[in-house]
Amino acid sequence: MEQTAFRSRACTYDEVAGGVRRMAAALRASNVYEGDRVVLWSENSAQWAMMFYACVLLRIVVVPMDPSFSAAFVERIRVLTGARRVFTGADLAAARAEQHPAKLVTPAPAPESALLEIIYTSEPPATPRA
Repeated sequence: MEQTAFRSRACTYDEVAGGVRRMAAALRASNVYEGDRVVLWSENSAQWAMMFYACVLLRIVVVPMDPSFSAAFVERIRVLTGARRVFTGADLAAARAEQHPAKLVTPAPAPESALLEIIYTSEPPATPRA
């Protein structure tokens, strides 16, 4: 279910699976591969979930960021984590809309010790200027 300010929209399993394949193809087209890190800086949505699962499928490490975080903080985290790319809501919508090949070759299952996600729970408060 995708909720917006004015309506709700249910996604079918086929829509989700197709979205995950398109997101995975968009990741590959962006030269993001297994072991790389990407920042997801967007509101919760079906597109966000599709990109998350595309990353899991391709063994790409996800760094989810709250959409209220500042651009400066997100950039700092991108540098700290070595993320190859930052995906915003607009990027997710564009990736979902693109038409990529439906066939997707996935890597072998990840070892149990593989890193899946790096989570930052809050942005430090701004320091007051004297």
